Amino acid sequence: MVRYAKIPVSAVTDDLLKECQRLFKAHYGYWSGKGPQPGQAIGLPLSKLREYLIGDSAWIATAREQDELIGYAMVVVIPNAQGPISWVTQLVVHADFQNQLVGSIILSSIWGFSNHYAWGIASANPFAIRALEKATRRRCDPIYTRKRLPTLQRILRQIPYLRDAPIEIDVNKSIVDTAFYQDLSLVSNRLDKIKAKDSMVARQHQ
Repeated sequence: MVRYAKIPVSAVTDDLLKECQRLFKAHYGYWSGKGPQPGQAIGLPLSKLREYLIGDSAWIATAREQDELIGYAMVVVIPNAQGPISWVTQLVVHADFQNQLVGSIILSSIWGFSNHYAWGIASANPFAIRALEKATRRRCDPIYTRKRLPTLQRILRQIPYLRDAPIEIDVNKSIVDTAFYQDLSLVSNRLDKIKAKDSMVARQHQ
């Protein structure tokens, strides 16, 4: 059974961050040819992980199978005139539990019962975006995002790794270029398998 928990930043220990650090390096992904260590697993120092927990309202949502950490999301809450905005600065799920709704449930624990004005995440991984859409029951629509660009820019200026990143939004895409060169070739292969599976299920129900 998977257990979920919410830990406020004031209760986040170095031991928990070390668990997150190990899970991140083992299951987040690999550097592409443009990255600092092409082909190597991406890792982050504890000091960098701390930077993802900005402000007194930040927290971590965790998922555990027995006592093993199998997923987590780091969340910041940003004040906004129309209401608070919850922004996920990092989301990682163990490879053995991906595409099993673990990520969506983690995100649902963040957004499912809040009355915040908006919820967001910036990720090159389409599965993270898919989890966001399932958790919020809203599609990530570039046109909708573009209409609220000033609000988005105010959010990004408060998050260190997004602060100076160029933004490109049109009818087909929403891109913030953080120059984080992750190898996404395996993600593309997984997407193809899921599309094939979804197509098979659709044919079976015709």
